[in-house]
Amino acid sequence: MRTILAKQGEYMFSIADTPEEVIKAIGTRIAEHRRALRLSQSDLAERAGVSKRMVERLESGTFNPGLESFVRVCLSLGLVEG
Repeated sequence: MRTILAKQGEYMFSIADTPEEVIKAIGTRIAEHRRALRLSQSDLAERAGVSKRMVERLESGTFNPGLESFVRVCLSLGLVEG
């Protein structure tokens, strides 16, 4: 089974974290993966079929996207398999 958005054996957040902290941690991890792939925010937005503004807000932790948009971004980064 593949771990999503976390390195093997590493957790991004704990059950005690607030939803806002979890959203921020996920956004940070998405930005790290995007940079590792040498993609700009515009490149990722185009691949995922979402706006660049949505990617900016997702990475900064100021946006809670719908599940479909979130999955599109994760698929575009290779974080989950379709």
